[in-house]
Amino acid sequence: FLGNDSGVTHLASCLGKRTIAIFGPSNHMVWHPLGPRTKVLLAPERCEPCHLSPRTSCTGPCRRFPSYRAVLSALMNLVAV
Repeated sequence: FLGNDSGVTHLASCLGKRTIAIFGPSNHMVWHPLGPRTKVLLAPERCEPCHLSPRTSCTGPCRRFPSYRAVLSALMNLVAV
């Protein structure tokens, strides 16, 4: 399963599915899925806790998601297992 930081991603992880969770500005140390077969992908640079700020137009580096190459690499590793 490939998904963003959402309830469905957490559900897939809890059900033991191989899961890749893409995180943006939320704190992955607190909110990551707990499944043993889960890989968390982060933005290239972290600037937390910007998600606690009331600004809605934040353009910080944590808003940049992992590159498609990072996602594809994680997917290839996931299906190779």
